[in-house]
Amino acid sequence: MGAILLVDDDRDAVTTLAQVLARTIENVHIVVATNAKDAVRECTKISPQVAVIDLCLDPSHGVESGFELLQKLQAIDSHIRIIVLTGHGDTEFGVRAMKLGAANFLIKPADIPHLSALIQEGQKQYHLLSQLKVFAEGEAARQMQIELIGNSEPMSRLREQLHFAASTSQPVLLEGETGVGKSLCARLIHRMSHRGEGNFVRYQPGLSRADVLASELFGHERGAFTGAEGARDGLLRRADGGTFFLDEIDALPQETQTALLGVLQEKRCRRLGADEEVAVDLRLIAATNGDVEQLVRDGVIRSDFFHRIAHERIHIPALRERRADIPLLAERYLGKLQESEEVGFHEISQEALLRLQEYAWPGNIRELEAVLHGGAARAAFAGRSEILLEDLSLFRNGGGAQVGRTGAPLSSEYEENVSLQEQVARFKRERVEIALQESGNNQIKAAKSLGIDRTTLRRILQSE
Repeated sequence: MGAILLVDDDRDAVTTLAQVLARTIENVHIVVATNAKDAVRECTKISPQVAVIDLCLDPSHGVESGFELLQKLQAIDSHIRIIVLTGHGDTEFGVRAMKLGAANFLIKPADIPHLSALIQEGQKQYHLLSQLKVFAEGEAARQMQIELIGNSEPMSRLREQLHFAASTSQPVLLEGETGVGKSLCARLIHRMSHRGEGNFVRYQPGLSRADVLASELFGHERGAFTGAEGARDGLLRRADGGTFFLDEIDALPQETQTALLGVLQEKRCRRLGADEEVAVDLRLIAATNGDVEQLVRDGVIRSDFFHRIAHERIHIPALRERRADIPLLAERYLGKLQESEEVGFHEISQEALLRLQEYAWPGNIRELEAVLHGGAARAAFAGRSEILLEDLSLFRNGGGAQVGRTGAPLSSEYEENVSLQEQVARFKRERVEIALQESGNNQIKAAKSLGIDRTTLRRILQSE
């Protein structure tokens, strides 16, 4: 049995309407309310499919009281079909209500057969929208199963966290090393959330100056600064109604963090050079590969900014934390490689697979893909369909090196009396030093070649 909510400050009128509709619509539970507060409470309690509301619920606030209720009901259930009743000569208010999301509007007194037909049509629409939501959520969950490969306990826990994050509108902070898939997780949260139909806008600050960042984020008016020949919307406006993914938050200057904090709190932003603010409704997902607590202690990330963006914190496990997933990951990647490059079928020897599971993977998924790509190429060059241990190229001291039956050291993490944390740090420092040598000691070029920002590069060099 479906439920209908009728809202009008005239108790006699709304009670009479409920009695008439009960005789014309079968299998329906009708609840009445005479003010916005009761309407919100009843909506939460009975989950109506359709609500019929009078716009003028509070004489002291006029039609604005009805518009406010309309938006509150939609916030409770975005699928509820709302029919607005307006007085004679108030059709412009009905049009405004539909722009705000109402399904229909009628002029009072409502024609009962017409109203009954609209209510029944609204019930059908509500049912269809609910089915679509179930389908979309199921499809998103299926897609997550496909894209987040692995059955290990850390991956099962990650899926649960992503599902929960998608069910809320809280800001989320994704934490994890470079290459673990933070961007993928951010996209999955977006697609499974109620904002999934909106834009997903990803932004990585990189090495830009604070004024350039401000223009990219907030947009600017023509002539706001030298070179601003035309007005442009910023990325925050593009994310309106959707999700804004802010990657590498530790690269944000302090003044940009302050400006973003204001946007998140007030839900409004202003273009550079503009006088007026505009509303912006977005969901923020941020990410970092650094130690967040240390970044806050060091003042790299403002504490008030951190508390505003990290209502929900999700750790993305490193590949070495879920070694059991490596066979599945290898199978999936080699399948994709075969499809994209039309290479012959590749399988991987048990010896090579075991070595992949033993390796520490300082570069995580990206490094695994690179190693498998190289291994497949070497196997194909040798005329084999099977990747052998000798085809794998894994990192060891001094840079990349082919490993296998030659007896050469396989990787620096196997050195005695050296912790895994120090080996990973050493790997990062060595990669940065090599990049600096190749770029003539130009930090900007070195950082760009490594796919990181200069702040991260400097932090790696200082981590002695």
